Amino acid sequence: MKHCLSLPILWVMPTYIFSNVIFDGYIPPVETHKKLEQSLLNPDKELPLKIPQENKDSLINGNYNIPLPKNTFINSLEITPYYTNYFLPINYSFNKATKDKKRMEAKFQISFKAPLIKKIQSLPLDIYFAYSQRSFWQLYNINASRNFRENNYQPELFMRYDFDFAITPLRYYIGHLKYAQIGYIHESNGGGVQNSRSWDRIALAFTYVLGNAVLEIHLWRRFSEPPKSDSHDARGDDNPNIMQYTGYGEIILSQQFNRHLISTQLRGNTSTYKGRVIIDYSYLLNNSFYLYMQYLIGYGESLIDYEQFSRRLGIGVKLSI
Repeated sequence: MKHCLSLPILWVMPTYIFSNVIFDGYIPPVETHKKLEQSLLNPDKELPLKIPQENKDSLINGNYNIPLPKNTFINSLEITPYYTNYFLPINYSFNKATKDKKRMEAKFQISFKAPLIKKIQSLPLDIYFAYSQRSFWQLYNINASRNFRENNYQPELFMRYDFDFAITPLRYYIGHLKYAQIGYIHESNGGGVQNSRSWDRIALAFTYVLGNAVLEIHLWRRFSEPPKSDSHDARGDDNPNIMQYTGYGEIILSQQFNRHLISTQLRGNTSTYKGRVIIDYSYLLNNSFYLYMQYLIGYGESLIDYEQFSRRLGIGVKLSI
């Protein structure tokens, strides 16, 4: 009797394994199970399974040539990097240190985007949601409990048109317009009433490509806010003069030389002569990581310090995916 009970178990277990492990949750038709059974009974005979056309990008099991569809949650959302993702364990400030703000700290940024609507009216026109966060961590400040002194949060909603704006034979000589996008950006630090900083803007961006060089132009217009009645008022403009330091746009120029990537970012206000310059250097280590160096001089590294002139040098790693 025990042997009779074990037979169904021996059949159910392989079926469960093939359906939920090998096929990653995808339950194939009965015919596929029959072919698998024939292959197990005749190991010398090649399994007559072909990869379906819709699974060209699937993983392949080396034993039985079985397609493994990438039915993961992340892949289904199509989440991809947006701005640079990096971690700088060394981020040294040349400004004077204070009790709560050491010269040496860590800095990192995470940034991703995901499409909400794709191919509007069958055009290469997509709507995206993006989120970026830049954090300043007093990692080496034991007296301040290694606190995060500042976090800047930046959600975005934008529409992007993906197109090539040059005749193919000429694009290798004059380049081509790769992207054009327009969207809404909110940036804030989530601070209390006294330390709160935030602003909202509509932004227009263009990306132009010529060989291994990329030129990005970002333009923005801030949404106006009513002034505060007093410093303790939670409503109203937290930073009415921020445009004097950020200006109305920025230009980013990047150039790749084999494993080396150099990028320069310029932003500022031509009326106040205030802005900032960021120079990045990246060296490709492998398919996932760059050695990363960042030099910043000017205003607006973080929202809480947007009025303070600073010079910083950071060393760390950058994700290449």
